Amino acid sequence: MIDTLAAMLLFGLTVLAPVVGATFGALDTITRMFASGRKPFMSAYARMGGSPGARHWLTEATHLAQRADRTMLGIATEIDADRP
Repeated sequence: MIDTLAAMLLFGLTVLAPVVGATFGALDTITRMFASGRKPFMSAYARMGGSPGARHWLTEATHLAQRADRTMLGIATEIDADRP
């Protein structure tokens, strides 16, 4: 059983860190697709970077992943500060 808040936060970080890492891996793949000249499937745009909606979604996803990363680092710093 988890006794302290720090232990509970550490457990949460342990569970979420791989998910955030996988998110950054997916973003790297999508960013490379945007940089290529590849035409998106079933789209009128000549390349993925030509779609304002797709660029907006990529930007939002990047922002959310970076925010999750910063939040986890902040929580880890607080947990480390509580240790003797």
